[in-house]
Amino acid sequence: MKHYPTRAQAVADFLRKEILAGTLEPGGELSHDALAARYSVSRIPVREALRSLAAEHLVELRPHRAPRVRLHSPEEIQEVWWIRQRLEPEAARLAAPRITPALVASLERIHRRMEAMGPLPDAVRWLAANRAIHLGIYAAADRPRLQSLITELYDQSERYIGVYLKSPEQFSQAHVEHADILAACAARDADRLAQLSDEHIERVRRWLAERYQEGPPQEGPPQEGPGEPCEGSPSMKSDLRKSDLRKSDLRKSDLRKSDLRKSDMTKPTYRNPT
Repeated sequence: MKHYPTRAQAVADFLRKEILAGTLEPGGELSHDALAARYSVSRIPVREALRSLAAEHLVELRPHRAPRVRLHSPEEIQEVWWIRQRLEPEAARLAAPRITPALVASLERIHRRMEAMGPLPDAVRWLAANRAIHLGIYAAADRPRLQSLITELYDQSERYIGVYLKSPEQFSQAHVEHADILAACAARDADRLAQLSDEHIERVRRWLAERYQEGPPQEGPPQEGPGEPCEGSPSMKSDLRKSDLRKSDLRKSDLRKSDLRKSDMTKPTYRNPT
C-alpha cells in the first residue's frame, strides 16, 4: 500500500529541500500565511512543519516574531569549513589510488549533466549532483568513519553552498574546478586531487567569510501574538522538479552507498481528503 505523507510532512519536505539548496537563505523569515497560501493548506500543518524543522535545527522558532531559517554565526560557519578543509583533501588523497575507470565514467556523466543545466540551474538538482560527485570520490577511500564525518559536515554546509552558487560566474567557476578534479581522479594523482579539493573548499570559505562577517540580517519589529508572521517575508517560489540524473550514473559498485538520497530528489505528494 502506497504511503502518502501528511500535509505537515509534505510542507516540511518542500521547505527542507529549499533550505538545504539555499533557495531560502539563512536568516530569512518564514511567513505562516505565505506558506499556507502557497501550499493551499491551513496554518496548522504549516506550524507543525516548522516545529519539525526546528527539531532538525533548520528553522529557528522565536517568540512574538516570525520563524526564520536558522542562521549559524560567522564563527560556526568558518569552523565547519575549517574542519572540511582538513578532512576532505585527505579523503581525496586516500581515494585516488582506489578510483576505478567505472567510477570516473560515472562521475563524468553526472558532471556533463550539471553543465547541461545552464548558467542558472535548478538548485536542488544541481546540488544533488554536486553532492554525488564529491561524496562519490571520498567513498572510494573506503574509510567509513571518515566518510560519515564528511557527510555530516557536508549536510551542515550545503545550504551555504546554495547561497554561494547564485551567480552565473560562480557556477561557471565550479564547473571548471569540477573538471580539474575529475581529471585528477582519472590520473589517480593523489597530491593533485588533494590540492584541488583544498582549493575548491577554500574558495567558498573565503566568500562566506565576507558574506556573513556582519552577522544575521536586521530583524523587523515585534509582532502581535506568538509566532505570527512578519511583513516583508521573502518570496517562497521554487521549482522542485525531479532530477534527471539517471540511476545508472550512481551504481553502488561505483559510489558505494548512494550519495543522491531519493528523498532529496522527489517532490512530496499528499492525498486530499474526500
